[in-house]
Amino acid sequence: MYRYSKKRTDKEKKEIYQKWQKLINMSQKALDDWAENDDRLLASINRDKAKQEGGIQSGYDSFHRIKRRKSKKFEEWTAQDFDNASQENGFNGRMLGGNPGDVVGDSGRSKWEISLRNWGHDPSLKSSPAYSKYQAWKKKNTKTNKKACVIASVPLKNRIVLFKNRDRNYEPELRVFHDRIDGVEILYVMDNDTGWIEGINEYGICVVNSALMVIDDEKEGKSSRLEGSINLILKDGGDMLKVLTSKTIDEAVKVLCQVPRVLGHNIITDGNQIICVERTKKGVEIGKSGETHIKKLRKDKIHVRTNHGIINVLTGYQTGDNRKSSIIRRSKTQNILRKVKKIKDIAPFIYKDCSKNRDNPYNIVRKTDNMFTSSQIVSDPLEKTLYLYLVPDSCCFLGYKKRFSGESKCNFELFRYTDFDSKGNFEIKPKTNPSKIASLYMKNKKG
Repeated sequence: MYRYSKKRTDKEKKEIYQKWQKLINMSQKALDDWAENDDRLLASINRDKAKQEGGIQSGYDSFHRIKRRKSKKFEEWTAQDFDNASQENGFNGRMLGGNPGDVVGDSGRSKWEISLRNWGHDPSLKSSPAYSKYQAWKKKNTKTNKKACVIASVPLKNRIVLFKNRDRNYEPELRVFHDRIDGVEILYVMDNDTGWIEGINEYGICVVNSALMVIDDEKEGKSSRLEGSINLILKDGGDMLKVLTSKTIDEAVKVLCQVPRVLGHNIITDGNQIICVERTKKGVEIGKSGETHIKKLRKDKIHVRTNHGIINVLTGYQTGDNRKSSIIRRSKTQNILRKVKKIKDIAPFIYKDCSKNRDNPYNIVRKTDNMFTSSQIVSDPLEKTLYLYLVPDSCCFLGYKKRFSGESKCNFELFRYTDFDSKGNFEIKPKTNPSKIASLYMKNKKG
């Protein structure tokens, strides 16, 4: 028969329970998913060491106990539950004070992270006291800056809209700027790390882009941090701004084909026409016009592009799992978008696709060791509105800033998804005061 180590007062029990609830920050679904992940075995604690850590048979034994206890109410906890929880609190507390160390094999994780997950704590979540430490380690140990997006044009009853699902292998910091450049009002999202830009202008011209020269993209790595000045925007960002100063779709296509850095798949619309421009770096470098293809698309069809060439068949992901992922994500997106009737259903319908097995690399919205979805954009040229959706624990929003006086023709709306509950449901919460949220984020970051 089990004998607990000591009698505890109600106050002591509540303290253990409350501390445990904070330290065991993985959801029931996350614990279930981790139980199926082989990475958990890369830092499993053997029984001898586990005894030294408090008498639990092994870290993995403790993990299963944590899983079973996660859904139990305080009133249902037994003396043994409090004993085990106290030991788990102690282990996590000590481990959180440690250093992550090196990457284990090709898992993309450290033993420190794996051990914490084996004890119910995910340091990659913002609720973790080691979140900043984890992010610093992740950036230092991320060899490349990978891109893998899904873009689409979607015909609705009285309009054409553009959609983008943005995947990265780092947590981007996004800003939204509202500018007037060369006499044209532009509303755009900018990645504070890389200078990437996409948006919409007062003439309803909007563009979305998906990388094709993936190998070259991955070699580039991150640029220096940006402060949002137009003069500081680097690489494809500055070129995309040139495209967005166009007053007609024909002008936008012409500019896009002339600037050097807006490569890959580009879908452009003004709400009336849809044009796809498929460009590769080779064509830009040597002036070979055959590497830039312009195609007018049908307005009544859904058009989706991912990360493999359609016309330039030898570009992008062409072999192995990457190729398979690109094709599957394209097909899934087409199937989901066929069910969409309203503009505000586009991004959420895609997000719901990841309610199960988000670590599956073939999901549209995903969170794997090497890639995860950070945000989604929907552009409506008819209403000249840009919608930005933030995926939880995958993206930081630094605020919206209008940099001209007078009335605006373009509009911006910001939304944040919640995590999925045990039934696969989620909520969409509007961020009514994005500037305040951004200032709080920056204050916490500095602290």
